[in-house]
Amino acid sequence: METFLYILYNCVFYFLMVLEFCMLIRALLSWFITDEESGIVRFFFYVTEPVIFPVRALLERSEKIRNLPIDISFLVTLLLLSLIESLLTALI
Repeated sequence: METFLYILYNCVFYFLMVLEFCMLIRALLSWFITDEESGIVRFFFYVTEPVIFPVRALLERSEKIRNLPIDISFLVTLLLLSLIESLLTALI
């Protein structure tokens, strides 16, 4: 049982790390590549958007956040993933 938990922990931990890395690549690509139809841009969008969208939908319920000139859901999602990673590390 201990081995199973160790394997599960590592799988979840590395999945979160890869997801954070993909989000950072997506952010960098949005600064430099303006062609949204590019294959690499679409790949990182499709990988990260299912994680960002629920946070965006939740944040858009607030009138103050909805009227901000920037989309902070990306940053909030990245912070939540880091928090989950830290909690996993603290539990093990």
